Amino acid sequence: MSTQLAFWRRTLDGVPRELSLPYDHGRPLAAGPRTGRVELRVGAELHAGVARVARAEGVSRLTVLQAALATLLYRLGAGSDLPLGTATAGGLLVVRADLSGGPTFTELLPRMASAMRGALDHQDSAFDRVMAELAPAGEPSAPAFPQVVLTLDEPAPSSSGAPRDLSWELVQQPGDDAAPAGLVGALTYARDRFERATAEAMARRFVDVLEQLVDRPSTPLSEVETVDATERRKLLLEWNDTARDVPPATIPELFEAQVARTPNAVAVADDHVRLSYGELNARANRLARLLAARGVGPERLVAVMVERSADTVVALLAVMKAGGACLPIDPSYPTERIGYLLEDTRPACLITTEALLTRTGGAVPAVLLDGVRTTAELAAAGDTDLGPAERPALLPAHPAYVLYTSGSTGRPKGVLIAHASIARLVCGTNYIDLGPGDVVSQLSSVSFDVAIFEVWGALLSGARLALPAPGVLSTAELRDFTARHGVSVMWLTSGLFHQVVDTDVTALSGVRQLLAGGDVLSVPRCAAVLESLPGIRLVNGYGPTENTTFTTTHVIGAGDVAGATAVPVGKPVSDTRLYVLDSGLRMVPPGVAGELYVAGSGLARGYFQRPGLTAERFVADPFGGNGARMYRTGDMVRWTAEGVLEFLGRSDGQVKVRGFRVELGEVEAALAAHPVVEQCAVTVHVTDSGDKRLVGYVVPRPGADAVDGTAVRAWLGDRLPDHLVPSAVMALDALPLTANGKLDRRALPTPPFAAGTPYRAPGSPQEEALCGIVASVLGVDRVGLDDDFFDLGCHSLHATQIASRVRGEMAVELRMRAVFEAVTVAGLARAVAAARPAAPPIVRRTAG
Repeated sequence: MSTQLAFWRRTLDGVPRELSLPYDHGRPLAAGPRTGRVELRVGAELHAGVARVARAEGVSRLTVLQAALATLLYRLGAGSDLPLGTATAGGLLVVRADLSGGPTFTELLPRMASAMRGALDHQDSAFDRVMAELAPAGEPSAPAFPQVVLTLDEPAPSSSGAPRDLSWELVQQPGDDAAPAGLVGALTYARDRFERATAEAMARRFVDVLEQLVDRPSTPLSEVETVDATERRKLLLEWNDTARDVPPATIPELFEAQVARTPNAVAVADDHVRLSYGELNARANRLARLLAARGVGPERLVAVMVERSADTVVALLAVMKAGGACLPIDPSYPTERIGYLLEDTRPACLITTEALLTRTGGAVPAVLLDGVRTTAELAAAGDTDLGPAERPALLPAHPAYVLYTSGSTGRPKGVLIAHASIARLVCGTNYIDLGPGDVVSQLSSVSFDVAIFEVWGALLSGARLALPAPGVLSTAELRDFTARHGVSVMWLTSGLFHQVVDTDVTALSGVRQLLAGGDVLSVPRCAAVLESLPGIRLVNGYGPTENTTFTTTHVIGAGDVAGATAVPVGKPVSDTRLYVLDSGLRMVPPGVAGELYVAGSGLARGYFQRPGLTAERFVADPFGGNGARMYRTGDMVRWTAEGVLEFLGRSDGQVKVRGFRVELGEVEAALAAHPVVEQCAVTVHVTDSGDKRLVGYVVPRPGADAVDGTAVRAWLGDRLPDHLVPSAVMALDALPLTANGKLDRRALPTPPFAAGTPYRAPGSPQEEALCGIVASVLGVDRVGLDDDFFDLGCHSLHATQIASRVRGEMAVELRMRAVFEAVTVAGLARAVAAARPAAPPIVRRTAG
């Protein structure tokens, strides 16, 4: 008995408890007994082929069928370590299929035969004891183990409780002289997990895969095809039928054509200035002539660092009118980050203001919008559109923007976006309806790719662009801004979207089209918007910067939130093609997870001065014409049967935090540069409320002083944008490692998100209320008067939520900036005491 027991424990040690099968539904809270049944037939000729391969390789026919099923599951993303059940006269057995190392079918067969022999040799009660040990305790929804069973000429073994996910039952039909005459049987499936159409497809694919393997047994398993001709046409052509007949054009050409159509309509409005299309065009023309005189032209970069205002739009447009490409820099970036961007790109010049110039180091020639010299030059410059003699020919393929994103190697990378890619994003699109009656808000940082949609979606369609004061708005400020400007179209990052819905969903009243994304959207919050704001068009927008803001969109309806666990990311936008591929760049069937590759006119030209990285991520498109490229996103997705994409996660270390793309490697590289840090790691911690927070773990250098997490965060804050600074930094004696020496991220301790300041209790009802608000927003048990908000994990979206709660519950005017300046409840109480009473809500008015 001890030998038998040792065999099964060794055999089943580490066996996957739940395979990654192409499920239609998530695991239910309590699995039911409901099953479905699909007929399964294998013709006599294929049956004879199975017998032929079995004889040639010296294995049983059952082994050939098991190996074929293992190959199918492997090609459908179930992994290379597969426990398969089978039935013998003695009962249930588990055969562990090892498909590692990329074997051929003939190389897999002896592995399967050896595993089967071992199982048969040790078939006794010891197996049942080990199975009992593997049974999960207290999990009524856990699938029966093993999940997949294949039987030949034996009844399928029953399971107690939940049915097996997939059970293949085959019976051989003897012909004359016992020759193979076919296989008949059925595939039984758990209806809690699979739809009938999926089970039918699985049965069909099994026969197709078996036929391929029997015809060509030396085929590497990675080359076995699981997509038939009908599906291939659907995946390549029908679901990617997004081409438009739109002549290529540059942004200046498109904008000047809009000026001709609506010269007197308001184009841009901020808190101080309103510019008509004609006035905006004239201002941009004057500045463009100054830039052209300084050598700006096609393929030359111009940095733009201006606080969000109408001047920002003038500067961006002027750069492109001069033929250059914009490098937008958020003025809130740390000085070191600004210096890196300027050093990495060495732009022809920098458009900025006197107040911001001190943060640039003076290494780049500056055009000061509020400088005396610039003012005089602008007054003397012509305001008509630039002619051919004033600027080299500007083509749609020339760069319009360089946008920097987080880099996995620690070095941020610039994405080079062409004029044609922006035109594809905003002209004649299939995901939004924009026109002269709309007002589009510009809430995003100018360095964020969504700002391209906001600015040029408005200005190339005849709509009005509305710009609030710099900084992230609290929900109350957003309500006032939206009502004051009559905003009808808005984009919100997922983090801000969730915050607004949680705080006051009616702040979005009057918005006709609301786009949100940048990270996974909360189903309950989407449901709350649809219920509270009937008539609103809510769109989930997904896409990497490398494909110019939006790759897919999905209009969220009631059917998407009723009982759902996730919101689809949708279908491709205009002039975009999507491929869901495996590691060998082969298409995977609908319902199967794969990596998303993107092609079409939205693709960026590549990474600025990073040819190696460009070649790695922008690869040849095997489904396109000569010279066609596609971008490897690193996102895992799957097609639904209706041709809609579902997002499943990342294949690497990239994460999304508050809608921003974060490469953990970049944060780790910055943390490793701290003078007291010997080793470090950065992870994402998800709070009970679903809030994502970066956490840094450091091992100090030998002999170094104790690590002060607050001081390290402040040090990082001088070098990284706010969204890249960890909410907590913890010191460890050593980083936990797995048995093979890799970082064991699961063993990293849970961050406390707590300050080391001694607790000081509130001394008044007002202070008690403020402590309660801050604790509630930050998701901590309590907050003392002197606790630093940012040591407790506070970030900009939390600050906006605190400001909104204070305004709503205490009826005072409190801007988000006051939260940053207060830092503690004691400071916040002083700010509240000095604040004026809240003004009544602004009555919404339409644009005019």
